[in-house]
Amino acid sequence: MAFPVTIQGSIMVMPSKVLETRYVLKNKKIFLNYNRLRCQYAYDMDAEKASVVFEIIPVLLSINEVDLPGYVSGGDSGCGVYAVGSSYQLGQVILDYFPETRYRNIPFQSYLIKRPVIESLFLLGSVGTVAQTAQSDFDFWVCIDKRRCSRRSIQALEEKTAQIAYWCQSSFGMDVHFFILDLQQIRRNDFGKVDEESSGSSQKKFLKEECYRTMLLVSGKIPYWWVVPPGISEESYEKTWRNFVRKAPVDAVDFVNLGFLEGVSRSEFLGNALWQLSKGIKDPFKALIKMAMMEVYLSDEYHGTLLCETLKGRVLGGCRFLKDMDPYLLMVETVLDFYRKQDRVAHMDLLKKAFYLKAQPGMTRTKIRTRVDDYKVDVFAELMERWDWHLDLVEDLNQVGKWSYGRQLKFSTEINRFFSSTYRRLSEGLDSPEKQEIDQYDLEVLGRKLIVLFSRKRYKLRLTPFLTGRRMILNRCIFQYERNRANRRRWDLYDATLYPTERRKLRWKIFSAESIVKVAAWLVNNGLYDFQATGVEMPPNPSGVRLTDLIDLLKHFQSFFPPAYYHLTGGSKLDDDAIKDRIMVVIDMEELSKLKKPASIDMVYKNSWGEMFAESYSYGEGLTVLKEYAIDIAAGEMRLHEIGSKLRVHIPQSVGDSDKLGSLYGKIARALGLEEVEGMGIFRPLYGLERQAHFGWIDDNHAQPSFHHWQERAMVTGLKK
Repeated sequence: MAFPVTIQGSIMVMPSKVLETRYVLKNKKIFLNYNRLRCQYAYDMDAEKASVVFEIIPVLLSINEVDLPGYVSGGDSGCGVYAVGSSYQLGQVILDYFPETRYRNIPFQSYLIKRPVIESLFLLGSVGTVAQTAQSDFDFWVCIDKRRCSRRSIQALEEKTAQIAYWCQSSFGMDVHFFILDLQQIRRNDFGKVDEESSGSSQKKFLKEECYRTMLLVSGKIPYWWVVPPGISEESYEKTWRNFVRKAPVDAVDFVNLGFLEGVSRSEFLGNALWQLSKGIKDPFKALIKMAMMEVYLSDEYHGTLLCETLKGRVLGGCRFLKDMDPYLLMVETVLDFYRKQDRVAHMDLLKKAFYLKAQPGMTRTKIRTRVDDYKVDVFAELMERWDWHLDLVEDLNQVGKWSYGRQLKFSTEINRFFSSTYRRLSEGLDSPEKQEIDQYDLEVLGRKLIVLFSRKRYKLRLTPFLTGRRMILNRCIFQYERNRANRRRWDLYDATLYPTERRKLRWKIFSAESIVKVAAWLVNNGLYDFQATGVEMPPNPSGVRLTDLIDLLKHFQSFFPPAYYHLTGGSKLDDDAIKDRIMVVIDMEELSKLKKPASIDMVYKNSWGEMFAESYSYGEGLTVLKEYAIDIAAGEMRLHEIGSKLRVHIPQSVGDSDKLGSLYGKIARALGLEEVEGMGIFRPLYGLERQAHFGWIDDNHAQPSFHHWQERAMVTGLKK
């Protein structure tokens, strides 16, 4: 250890030499060496992305030049990063990555002589650890002192970071997120409001622990916490900081006080649990590992220190190898040790698989034999020996993206069972009157997200969790008509995709419902269907459904309803109460004699939270309900005849009678109060070349097939009657 610490009773006593500047500066060098080691691994993993993160972004945050990413008109006050480098270094970075600026005279020195708005720039998460992958996000903490910043400079910085994040995504495919945080807020463990990427008040001390444990210093001031010995008290921490600032003010300007961290609190359980549950649908493996770590911290049986303290002890104590100082590896090994002592073999097995799938080492026989200077391979080769894992197991895990839908669903169910059992164990261990830290707004938003993900409601089409960030699309599916023992009809959906990892079974039942419209809507909403990639089959049956009608309906659904994963990644409006957002009405889909006398209406709609519902009615009752729903989606925003973007009516192609079609259009339009041709948008198909030359929507050379041509002619005729 860099500093000896003695214990007298229950009080930690620090030696006087801790106050000496030379020890702080010595630990500064040790921390920077550790930081450099992790940065180097990030370059080894992906040199291009590492260059963007550690070289380009700090420079772009330090200047404000036209035609460079992050430029903000009149935003010079919103740039600058402490200790970003010399004017020569900034110029070299800009010249290397933006050679078109070679003839421009950029005043780098004038930017550097101004007081920088950013005190420290940190990167948090898996970057520079064994868990870093090509899909890893880049989460920056942009630390500022709001007392020294004007409102305009903060606004300019917010705009600048948003533009840089967009440039990173469009140019390099990098998911970059900037969190602008005030130093005083960080010291108070106040991290704003919850949104898609920010945990807000749902995590406070948990998040600060993760910050200290996983942070990489990109540029700016070093956290003072990292250069004081582990295990000191809050009083000693604050005292040493004040003494250091007073005795060595020149050296102290290179450090920033982000606050002391003594331990995590049970009062953060609810917010942290809700946050991990909500993130589990997008990244289940990472969420599982973090949920397990939370259980360790809050368990009465865990008597260890915070992992950030353990890591700091290893770093300052002289550890030299990355595997001994890897934050992610430390977290997983701590949880596994905790489960081992409790003899929870099943949870150990699940955690190991989750860690392997999160880190994606792609272990093969060749990699194990060669081990050519590959840190991740070395780590997992050692873990495989320790866990007694064989190649057959890891090769199967390597193919998780090619598992059948049924097998992925089974594994997802196992993960969800772990979430629910862990949540139940922890909540039962809490004292009922114990106040939770999460604020009301964040509690409502996270609660609503969990409602979207897991709640059961009448008519609701439930979401299925996914294991990988890649959207899974079925190559082949079968709609099977059946009748049960009570002679009630049922439609079964089978996944008939040929999977390389499955050699025995040819198809798996994945969903059943009484209506084919409901089955089709479920398939599209879960992102499993794509009209260009998914083959659809339907064996002959006595229903009134034709295969061409079914494919037409699936296309219409896909073009009109955003899939569930869109809402789960920022498309939903959880701040407000749920309202109906868009509706599709399907008429006589399963009737043998279509439109002779309209008999049935299926209504599929999605609300503003992203939940999808499917309801079935008789024709007359359905029109009444449709009028109510149409008023709901038009209320306060548009007139009824303007709701074409929110409401669609689908008629099966096999109708084949323009007179029937036109008459039906007219009845529906009048039921909705649409007496003019302006309302015809609700009947317009959305896929393919949807606008007809006859109506001036496209050129004559791009006319659609004849069915849609006469369908829209009949629509106009019906509306004019």
